[in-house]
This record gives sequence, C-alpha cells and structure tokens, in this order.
Amino acid sequence: MYEADGMILKIEGNKLPSDTRLVWLYGGPTNKRFSREGDMGVDAPDCFDLKPDYCVDNIYRLDDDGFDVWYGTSRENIQRYLAGKNPETGKNPVCQLTAVVPDASSLLLGDAMARTTPISLRETAPSDKYPVVSGTVSLRKKPSYIAIYNPKTAPAAWRYDDLAACFDRADKSRAEVASTVKLVTPDPYFNTLGPALSMAADGIWDSSAKVWMHGAIGWRMPLNGWRAAYTGDAIGRHDRAREHFDGYAASQITEIEPVIPHPAQDSSLNLARALKKWGTQMYSNGYITRNPNQKKLMHHYDMNLCYIDELLWHFNWTGDMDYVRRMWPVLKSHLAWEKRNFDPDDDGLYDAYCCIWASDALQYNSGGVTHSSAYNYRANKMAAEIAEKIGEDPEPYRLEAEKIGKAINDNLWLSDKGHWAEYKDFMGLKRVHPDAALWTIYHAIDSEIHDDFQSWQATRYVDTEIPHIPVKADGLDRDDYATIATTTWLPYAWSINNVAFAEVMHTALAYWQSGRSNEAYKLFKSSILDGMYLGGSPGNFGQVSTYDAARGECYRDFGDPVGVASRVIVQGLFGILPDMMNDRVVLRPGFPSDWEYASFETSDIAYDFKRKGNKDVYEVQLHFERPATLALQLKARRDKIASVKVNGKKTTWTLKENSVGEPQIEILAQPVPSCKIEVAWEGKPLSMPEYDTLAIVGSSWKLSLPLSVQLMAVRDEQNLLSQTRWDAHSVSAVVRDNVGERTLFVQLSQGDMTWWQPIPLTVMQPVTQASSATEGYALSFALANHTAKPLSLKCVVNPGRYEYVVSTEIPANGISPDIFVPASCAEPGTNRVVVYDKEKEVARFDCINWEVKNSNALHYESVDLDTCMNARVTDIFENRYLSPRSPYTTLQVPVQGIGEWCHPKATAEIDDSGLRRAASGDVLDTPIGVPFRIRQDTTVNNVLFTTRWDNYPDSVTVPLSGRASRAYLLMAGSTNHMQCHMVNGLVTVTYTDGTTSTLPLVNPETWCPIDQDFYVDGYAFSLKAPRPYRVLLKSGVITRDVESYLKLRGADNRNIPGGAGVILDLPLDGTRTLQSITVSAVSTEVVIGLMAVTLER
Repeated sequence: MYEADGMILKIEGNKLPSDTRLVWLYGGPTNKRFSREGDMGVDAPDCFDLKPDYCVDNIYRLDDDGFDVWYGTSRENIQRYLAGKNPETGKNPVCQLTAVVPDASSLLLGDAMARTTPISLRETAPSDKYPVVSGTVSLRKKPSYIAIYNPKTAPAAWRYDDLAACFDRADKSRAEVASTVKLVTPDPYFNTLGPALSMAADGIWDSSAKVWMHGAIGWRMPLNGWRAAYTGDAIGRHDRAREHFDGYAASQITEIEPVIPHPAQDSSLNLARALKKWGTQMYSNGYITRNPNQKKLMHHYDMNLCYIDELLWHFNWTGDMDYVRRMWPVLKSHLAWEKRNFDPDDDGLYDAYCCIWASDALQYNSGGVTHSSAYNYRANKMAAEIAEKIGEDPEPYRLEAEKIGKAINDNLWLSDKGHWAEYKDFMGLKRVHPDAALWTIYHAIDSEIHDDFQSWQATRYVDTEIPHIPVKADGLDRDDYATIATTTWLPYAWSINNVAFAEVMHTALAYWQSGRSNEAYKLFKSSILDGMYLGGSPGNFGQVSTYDAARGECYRDFGDPVGVASRVIVQGLFGILPDMMNDRVVLRPGFPSDWEYASFETSDIAYDFKRKGNKDVYEVQLHFERPATLALQLKARRDKIASVKVNGKKTTWTLKENSVGEPQIEILAQPVPSCKIEVAWEGKPLSMPEYDTLAIVGSSWKLSLPLSVQLMAVRDEQNLLSQTRWDAHSVSAVVRDNVGERTLFVQLSQGDMTWWQPIPLTVMQPVTQASSATEGYALSFALANHTAKPLSLKCVVNPGRYEYVVSTEIPANGISPDIFVPASCAEPGTNRVVVYDKEKEVARFDCINWEVKNSNALHYESVDLDTCMNARVTDIFENRYLSPRSPYTTLQVPVQGIGEWCHPKATAEIDDSGLRRAASGDVLDTPIGVPFRIRQDTTVNNVLFTTRWDNYPDSVTVPLSGRASRAYLLMAGSTNHMQCHMVNGLVTVTYTDGTTSTLPLVNPETWCPIDQDFYVDGYAFSLKAPRPYRVLLKSGVITRDVESYLKLRGADNRNIPGGAGVILDLPLDGTRTLQSITVSAVSTEVVIGLMAVTLER
C-alpha cells in the first residue's frame, strides 16, 4: 500500500458466468520473526503457509464491511486490552490488523484445523483456538477490492468506497518506482531488467535508517559495505546515495587516536582476528562503524574500502565539488587508516582484512593481496585528482598510487600466465599464490590497475581456469550458457567457493571493461537466466545460485547483487561512464555485435541506439546538474568511416591508441542538452588472422593475414615464442615451453583502423597422456600425438626393477591404442611413464591407480622412525601455535591450528585409537598389500610433525640405507583453502650421490586435511588425480571412498570423526643408494606429519 503498512487487492473477472464468486481465506498472523524473515533458501519453504498453530490466540471481530484481528500475545492479554485494561504483554505487545472487504462478502469464522479448501472451511464450526476468517467476492466485470493493513500506520480508517482510489495511489507509486530504470533491447529476457532492478533497488532502501540495506528481506540491516550502495548513483537516485554516504560519514571515528600498537589480536578468539577495543590501530581514527549516524558499534569487517569506492563513484556521477570538499576529511582519514593497518611495512601491497563480500574465511596473514591493493590504488589515485581540484596537496596520494601500482605489477602480475596472483605471503617463504579467485580479477580491472593487454589476458584466465557450470533449460535459444564459481579452492568454506550472483555479474562487468562485449553479454545473461527466470523467485536478484553446491539458491533481492547489477546494466551493457568532476560523460556501448537497437533512460541520461545497414545512430540526452562533454566510444564495424555527424554537422573522430580486440573510435560532442550522433561506416569488414590455436612446444607456429590487412607489430608478453620472424602478412616462430592457455597479441592495420588482436593459444607438449585407467585392477593408458607427423614411440613404465617397455605407433594429431601394463609391472599408486622418440625423452607423466595389484612377491621393509617421532597425532589441534605470528593486525589461522576468523574456536578431536588397535603386532595391513609400522603403545609418540610454526621443526631428516624402488608413506596433517593448489610440504628422498626424488604435497591431490574429506562434483570442486586411501584413525578403516563410508552429503560438513591419515607413494630410482628421507613444511599455517614409511626393496 502507498499510505500504510499492508496490502490491497483488486479482483476482476473476465468472461466468467455472472454468478461466479471467489472464495478467500485469511488467518494466522503471529508477529513472530523467522531466522531470516522467511527468506528463500534459509527459512522453511512453507513458513508462510497458513498453519493452524499460527492461528492460536487470534481474536477476530467481524462487521459488515470487514474485520479486525488482534494477535501477537496470549488470548487473555488481548481480551484485557479489548476491555480497556493494560495487558501484561512484556516483549509481546498486542498487534492489530484491519481488513476492508466488499459488501455481501458473507464473512464467516472457521476452524483452521478442519480446513481442506476455503469452501469446505465455510462449512465448519468456528474455533476459539484456531480461528480463521473466510469470505466471498463477486467476479463480475466491475472490480472488487480487499485491503488488509495496520491501522496504526494509516492516515485514517478506510471504508470500502475509499479502496479504489487507495489502490490507484498504490499502483501509481509502484509504477513510478518501477520506471526508475527503463530499457528496451532485442533480447526479451533483458527487457524485464528495468522494472525488476528498480523494484529491487527500492526494496533494499530503508527510509527510516536512510541507507542501503544488506538485503531486502533476509539480512535486512544497515551496512556501509558491501556493494549495495553502488545502486543509488547508477540508477539516478543520487538523493538516496547522498543520505547513505552522509550517514556513514557521521559514523567515522575522528577523536580516538591509535595508541595501542600492532598487533592487537583478540586472545579470546584465539588470535584469529583483531581485538575489538577502542584505541587499537584498527578501531581508531578513520574507522567507519557498523551503523549510520553513530560511533558506537564496531564491526569485524573492513567495510571502509567498499564505502569509499562507492563514494568516489558518487563524486564521478554528480561532480558536486562542494560535496567533494565536505567529504575530503572522510577520504583523507580513511586512506591514513588503511595505510597504518594494512600496509604498515610500506611495501605498497595491502593486506585484505575481510574487505569484500566473499570475506568469510578469507585470511591472508598480512600478505600482499591483489583486490585490497587495487581498491587502495584507485582511492589514492582519485584522492590525488581531488586534492588538486580543491587546493590540497596531491603529491602523497599520487606517490602512494604509483607505489601500489608498481608493487602489484612487480609482485602479483604473473606475466608468463597473464593474470594477477591471489596474494603474496608476508610470512614464511614469501611465496606468491597464483590461483586467483574471481574477485582478484574483477576488482583489479574495476580499479583500473591494468592496461588493456592485462585485462584481456586476465579475463581469459576466467575463460579457461575458473569452473563453468552449464545453465540448462528447455526452450533456451542456445546451449552454451554457463555460470561460474568464484574459485577452485578446497576444502570448502562459506564464501570461498560459491556460485554467487554478484560475483558472476561483477565478472561480467570486468569483461565489458575489457572490451569483450559478446562474452560479457553471455555471462551476464547466463546469470540472469539462472536467477531471474529459472530460480525459485521470478525477477530475483538473489545472493546464491541454485547451482551452488553448498548452499543452493537463497535470498531475495540481496543488496550485493542489486548494486552490482545496477553497474553491470548501466556501466557495462549500456556503457554509461560519468566523469562529472571533469564535466565529461563517456558513452561506451557494450551491446552484442548483432544488436540493431537499444534504448535506456534514468533521471541522468536517456539514449537511443538504432542501426540500419552501415549506419549507426545514437540520440543522447544528458540530464546532469551541469553541461558535460559527451565522448562516444565505439567499436569499429568496418575498416573505414564515410562520415560522422553530430546534430547534423560533420565532425572528426579519433582512433584509440592500443585498443585491444577491435579498433575503437571516439567522437566528442560539445556540451548540449541533447545530441544526435550518426556514424556511416564503409569499406570492408575487419579481417582476422589465420593460425592454429594449438601450439606445440618445440614446433614451428605460423600466423597469416590476408593482403587487405597489414601486420604492424608482435607483442609476446607471456614469452611464448622464440626465433620469431614477421613481415607485413605473416608471423613464424618456434613455440617455447610455457604450457597452458596462453595469449599473445599482434598489431593489425586495415583501412583506417589499427588495433591489437589477441591470439589465444593452447600450448601443449608434443606428446601427452590422453587417458588412463584410474580405477580397477588393470593399469592402462593412451598417448596423444599433437604434432603433424606420425610418431613411433617407446614407453618405459616404472623404470627400474619391474619396468615395462612397450612401443606404440601414433598417427599425426592422433591417439594411440590403449597400452595395458602387465600385472607384474604395475604398482598400486603412482606409475611413472617415460616416453621416448628414438633416444629423446618427449614426455613424462604419472598414471595413478590405487586398485592395481602387482603379481610379484614384493618385499617391503618398514623404516624405524621411533627416535624421530616428536608428537602424538592427537596433539595436532591441542597445541597452541603462537609463533611466528604476524607483527601486524590481520586475519589468520587460530592458535589451535584449525579454523578461520569466522570460526575462531573451531577444532577437531583427533582419535587414533582405532588405528592403534588395527596395528596388530605393531603392523598395519592395508588394502594395497603394503604394511606400515604403527606402534600400539599409546604412551609413545607416533608422528613426526614439521611446521613453520615454532612448535616443531620446519624439516626433519631420517637416515636410510640400501636401495628401493618405491617409498610408501602414511601421513597426516593440516591444510586449508588458502593453501589450495600450492605445495604445502615436501617429502624428499636423497641418494648418496646427491640426487633426489621428491613428492610435493599439494592440496588437494596429494595433501588432505586430517579433519575432513574433500567434496568433489567435477565443476567448482575437482581433483586432478584419483583419491588416495584415507586411514580413519578412530576406526582403523582404510578406504578411498570416505564419503560413502561416512554417508557424507554436500560440500559442507565433511568432518571425519577422529580424523584420517592419507597413504601416499613416491617412486624411487632403484639403481641408486639411499641416504635419507626429509619431511619439510613449505606453506605457512599448516602442519605436515609423517606416521610411517615402508620401502619396497
């Protein structure tokens, strides 16, 4: 309703018999709240159903044109209230709703327990315990109305005759809100976005708090982050945006000096996060508190970063320099706060202290993080620009932005792979973590730390390395829609590896910002189809997708996706990029290449695009507070332009230097209220190079161009080519050993156009493993020949004592027949394969199969580790890992060595009683036939722990002797999602001649957390190798299928009662004499444990 809290219905019949009546039923108000306000996916799906229990203690009063119902407390309290006495309600006040219905509604009370249908209920006797009310409405052509509202919020008591006007006012208000954003496109799925976004934006606005809320229904609370506050400016509600920014500017701490030095970690929360105490480096001047217009309530997030980034966009949208001056102290204090907290070592790389939506369980342990550094880069860069405009000193901010940009490019840009790393360790070996999440890519691009070459490469990383999950439904126009997961990290933790709408859409925005409009459109549409059309709530901007393996679909109109969708539609698809501090608006349409029309309108701008043949027309009206120059930036459709006109007059155009993907032109229109820009294209369509997308290491590679196109330069940032030669129409080179999905660039010129064309390549070795039997008792594999010639190859399987040598013929670009390894030569676990072309090694890989059985009478010998054991395996989470710890405020693994900052007291009870019982005579037999020496004596240590914490040494060496063909290992220890796809530890066997054999312990393939099992679904959660055997410590059971044995379900709650070890193996050189075996910890915040070693002699 428009004037009150309530709802009003308009009911009309259409071509129905004249005596048809609608029977309705109402009941069950309780004033009880659900855990998340009854929101989708988190509260029970039937929580809003009419249930008899909801009707208890309701009291109704019926009259001729409606009814009143009182509820919310006991029947006795309501009766006292109605008698004019003060009821004893405590926290449960008497609540009232009033209903107005048509005359002749035949209102009746009934018994909710007896109902099966509204009609049958009307035949039941009234119930004092479970009362409900029903009525009927004529379905004549003339409309009928029903209103139910809270009378305390209404301006007057309505009569039935008031309802038509009341409905019209409500509908007019709805229509006004729904028209905040208007758009028309050739895609019918997109044409609903305007009203859906408008209503969702209104839903997350709170008129009493005057801020954007975390969610429209669930999590309806004020936050200065995350991305909801982008909404207001993008859709033209600058009034609401300013109220939000003002409210939180008033919440910034200004009078509490940072007197408590780093680190100020909360000991009651096991040092996992900052101590909430005024005067620490974090909770002091510059910090913005949780709620608007007050400075009392601390939060455990750094929401400053999002708030400031949104504020800076507000400056861009409005260009209100008086407001910019007023907010300058807020920006200045924030930047000082960020610097002292998250870059105290002044290296230009900033720690990320839960500063984005996907923050829960992210903990970088004072590392230098791409996304937080990018935020601070943009903030400092804009602060320098602002300072210069308002008469402040810009130099400190300019220098800081330059320092951050250089630090990111020097430390976090992986030039050989073409994307940013997730972060660089501050502690330990200061390693770079290359496995970037979505937020790393899109925040870096959104904050403009990139050049166009970097953004194109980084989005290709998303194309090829981030899991894509098909979005399927009958009736879709294409079968390649797909949404994406945020990471590939294991084990699962909330917000670490999810399919979240805001994350997908922000990535689509990054594609648009990188000039990849077709790819951006497909990804955005995939997300729109997933959530708005195929989800449980039509038109929804929800939080998490139904394709999310852990949570499934949940929440309606969540703040984060509403804010991001606003930017994706306005700044991405329609390409509206305001720069009003410089009286300039950039229009960079991001339409798919086959669109021939589109239009868009908010209170800021209206523009209409039409294409007819080779002519494009843009009609633009700017409604900003002051006139602005319009810069229209377009992708070239052909290689020449016949003419460009602005408001009927011919004008010039410029070609963007170093445009990537397609030529881009810019047309400037001087400040006028409206303009019509006409572009007439001529010449030829742009020609593309011809080349093989598969590039083979060591082989020649060629690119050719038609005569109409000239090659100007080659840019090989990833160092893919050697012996490169090129001329005006071709490139020839030899492919370097940089295996993976890679990209180089060639600069092309055609007609009047020049641009850099990306050349995506898949770089592969000449020969690779095509397949292998990873299950079953037989070992087999096949080889792939990626060269253009047939190959005669020799394969040596398990070189050494039981080696198997076989020859195979592979046709050019073909696959070999399956090669079966005799049982006498196959080993359970890792089977090493070396492939030779004549005498030259051309491939080396491992075939892993834990089920094969070797037919030989193998001799196993256990290594006595007794004198090296330094702990009981049950000690792992009983310890307090206190040093080394970061000297700065940060988020880190709690002192017990398990958990994360959101669950700082989490632990796992490790119980090895079953393992010790199973080790009869101190020997543990295994399904693969390999025995391990396990002491049954519970008083002795049974594990050799290493870690980079001081509790245990970071490496331990055990002497060996003689020769062996393989070492089997029983290991147990810790790891976490922040160490995924990284070497957590090493097992190194050293020979007397100084050579070594090494097993890298990589989460998740060869290193597992002792406390849980990995969830695998083949999409967001994948393994690159077969699961090894896990030894369940509490029961002694040894299995490769923990999930089935323990009946685990889903990605969450994968805990293993009592914990589990893991059986691994390391093939050895049986011709060399053994000297020692060394176990070492490489990653920070993990523990590597060796429980037993058995050598195959």
